[in-house]
Amino acid sequence: MGLEDRIEKPTEVATAVPYHSKKEKFLLAKRNEETEVQPGKWNFPGGKIETETPKDAALRELREETGLNGKVLRTGESFTLDTEDRKFEVHPFLVLVAGEPELNSEHTGFEWIEPVDLEDFDTVKGLREDLRKVGVLDA
Repeated sequence: MGLEDRIEKPTEVATAVPYHSKKEKFLLAKRNEETEVQPGKWNFPGGKIETETPKDAALRELREETGLNGKVLRTGESFTLDTEDRKFEVHPFLVLVAGEPELNSEHTGFEWIEPVDLEDFDTVKGLREDLRKVGVLDA
């Protein structure tokens, strides 16, 4: 086994940080308890980048997970996230949305929050970093 085989290549994922300008809040989604990765935790819509650009993947995941369409306001700097069992290369995007989300099988709830409310939620690892990288939280 060569060195390349031993170095884990991160999974490329895109995250949409949904922002509602009239509410002046961000949308968090609660992951289904049956979800393989971090069940029951709160997160922003996102997922694996397939054959599209990271921006297109973030908008697709937003649509699939919430039923909302959005417009990218800001592209955040990518970062590497190490979890207990995986490594991810995260591409965060601040996305302007309007309307209300619709539940699907991936999530059991949604909440519109301000960043100061995050301490009240059991979130996935890296969520604060998403907010920092898109310029919502200070480094």
